[in-house]
Amino acid sequence: MKALEVEMRFLEDFTDQLDTIEEESQESTPQLEHSRQQVMDFSRRLNESFNSKSDELSNIFVMDDLSDQINDIKGSFHEINEELSVVKLNPKSIVEKVFNLKSQMHNLQTKLENCTAKISETENENHELMSKLKQLEEFEDKSQNPKCLII
Repeated sequence: MKALEVEMRFLEDFTDQLDTIEEESQESTPQLEHSRQQVMDFSRRLNESFNSKSDELSNIFVMDDLSDQINDIKGSFHEINEELSVVKLNPKSIVEKVFNLKSQMHNLQTKLENCTAKISETENENHELMSKLKQLEEFEDKSQNPKCLII
């Protein structure tokens, strides 16, 4: 009889633990869903911001290499948003995609910095050329309008 009481007590404790686990999981499910929604909203806002910036870039100049990289980043945002909308999240996959996205963004930033440096260099060359052109125009004006000094 004692053994049966011990087993019954064990089963009661076990069912109590299961009930507690179930209650805690039900309490954490809304928190998990809320967190997922926040991450999805943040990801969407980042995606929208990136799209507007990439549209600005495409209006300024078109370089196939940058355009391809921008499209790859847009694709990565899309993949992450799809992954976040799945009911059973795969955190490892999301983390991998986020690190991939971070790497792509870093590469794009490096290329944009190089473009900025080239633009600055070109602007300096243009200023030098404008200065030389102005000197040539002044020289041409002087040669076309000779002045004679009578002493």
